[in-house]
Amino acid sequence: MAFEPKKLINVQVLTTNPGSNQTYTPTNGTRAIYVECIGGGGGGGGNNNAGNANNSWVGSGGGGGGYSANYLAAASGVTAQNYCVGTGGNKGNANNNTAPTAGGNTWFGGNTSNGTLGTICNAQGGAAGGQSAASNAFKIQVGGAGGAASNGTLNIPGGTGGSGFVGNNASGIIVSGSGGSSVFGAGGGPVGSNTAGCNGQNFGGGGSGGAVNGANNANGGNGAQGCIVIHEYS
Repeated sequence: MAFEPKKLINVQVLTTNPGSNQTYTPTNGTRAIYVECIGGGGGGGGNNNAGNANNSWVGSGGGGGGYSANYLAAASGVTAQNYCVGTGGNKGNANNNTAPTAGGNTWFGGNTSNGTLGTICNAQGGAAGGQSAASNAFKIQVGGAGGAASNGTLNIPGGTGGSGFVGNNASGIIVSGSGGSSVFGAGGGPVGSNTAGCNGQNFGGGGSGGAVNGANNANGGNGAQGCIVIHEYS
């Protein structure tokens, strides 16, 4: 007969030291855990249009982090497990024209050294948004893909970052791409002309892109870091 847990004894939320391999230690008496992993959100694209008053630039949103959940039980007690919490992706920086980065992968279980795949849960980070080339005509900048998820009994990919939109010239309609959402966090909202992107929210939300018309610049928004939530049962 399979072991059946009796009651919830603790909930651990693992958020510290993202990007570093760490070890989860169960609370004494833990014989079953339900693990939820969220990957980091991707950074939104920024734009540097200094000195070019006739064009418009627009960034797209970073993808949301994936979600993976799994259940582990052992009548003799759950053992310690390795894990890594995914970092949030960096925003695109308009001042030095640095491209945004993808969110980091969150994984749980096994001895993975590079943080790409856990044996119990694997929630990948969202892809970075795009930084648009200058445009004085209609243009769409496609958003970053949501993070994939695998190895859990429930796997949900992150939301795709929104696309940025430029109208027909520097005086036309300009809207940046929103960040993709995760199961635990909303993406940063879209912005209009000459506005920096918004950061992703809570855990796993992607940053939105910045938008520029005329000789200006605007950063993207940072992606939110991932997390791991562990429900412990006796």
